[in-house]
Amino acid sequence: MCSFEYAPVCGQRADRTRTFSNACLARADGFRVIHSGQCRPIRPQPACTMVYAPVCAVRGSRWRTFSNSCLARSDGFRIVHQGRCR
Repeated sequence: MCSFEYAPVCGQRADRTRTFSNACLARADGFRVIHSGQCRPIRPQPACTMVYAPVCAVRGSRWRTFSNSCLARSDGFRIVHQGRCR
């Protein structure tokens, strides 16, 4: 049960961020509070085609296979090689 107190926070779940009225509401919706105040605007994502040309990409220590290079770059990953990650 959460109060209606207005103390905005930015919550994150997976790669998604969202502004909540307070920390209790964020946690109740399964989000982790990452900072006080509203979430910063996210830069517009480029429109990517759904062409299947898999690439292996990395961001920090996280490796991931994307359907194409546009999708990888739009998620902030650096392309390592063409094809799936091994």
